Amino acid sequence: MKRFFIVLLVMGVCLPGSWAQDEITEANYLRQDSILWDAYYQSEAEFGRLWKELPEEKHDSLRSAFQDVYDKTVRENTRLACRFASVPSGLQRLYMVRFDVNKDTLQQILNTLPPDMRDSFYGKNIQAHISSHQIVEGDTLPSFPCTQVDGEPFDWALLDGKRLLFICEGLGCMGADGRAYLDSLYAATSRDDFCIVVYCLSRSLKDLQQTRERYKGAYIHLSDFKGDASPAKIIYGFQATPTCFLTDCAHRVLVKSEGLGGVEKYIGETGYFR
Repeated sequence: MKRFFIVLLVMGVCLPGSWAQDEITEANYLRQDSILWDAYYQSEAEFGRLWKELPEEKHDSLRSAFQDVYDKTVRENTRLACRFASVPSGLQRLYMVRFDVNKDTLQQILNTLPPDMRDSFYGKNIQAHISSHQIVEGDTLPSFPCTQVDGEPFDWALLDGKRLLFICEGLGCMGADGRAYLDSLYAATSRDDFCIVVYCLSRSLKDLQQTRERYKGAYIHLSDFKGDASPAKIIYGFQATPTCFLTDCAHRVLVKSEGLGGVEKYIGETGYFR
């Protein structure tokens, strides 16, 4: 028992410090990022071992302690991205954590960068994020040019008057149970009234087609092949995969959730299909 509490104490504090003395270079950012995530994954593995070893009445304490480690790691990840935004990998990470930094702070960081960094791919994407409204519940999903798996432009008018479940990436992340839920939802509904659309972060048409083949779903798969510069990322405002948008027939967002849990709960509690 004593060992258990010692482990929790160590895991709670043994994350990298500020490294304030380090010069702002790409190499130093990559080194510090590696130290941070190595520490996190070691903690994750140890918590997993303890979960199996300790009695169930200790699981709440384990869960709380691991959440503390996770939260500290996320905060340090964001802090490092802000501090190292003037190097390429730091700026890319800043884009990834943009939702954890208020827009005024993001703008202040961009304003301190040299012109070549502000005008870089991620500099421009962060500026676009700052300048755009990100979709929230109550907003209407906008359309944007996309390609479907047959290589033809997707006609958004085909969705007019239909309720949507729009899923941004993450078919692999949701696992077999999540994909089975989508399949059951698809089978239990009519395309006259309800469509499932999956936006894929595909690099090419072949990549999009392979995603469709890998996961087999009959729903609509599409992409704009723009990756982190896509309106799906910048305007829809997704980073975690999958991010799901459930809408009414006017495409007004009823639920925006990371993962399918929020969608399942809403459908189960509201009688969405009645």
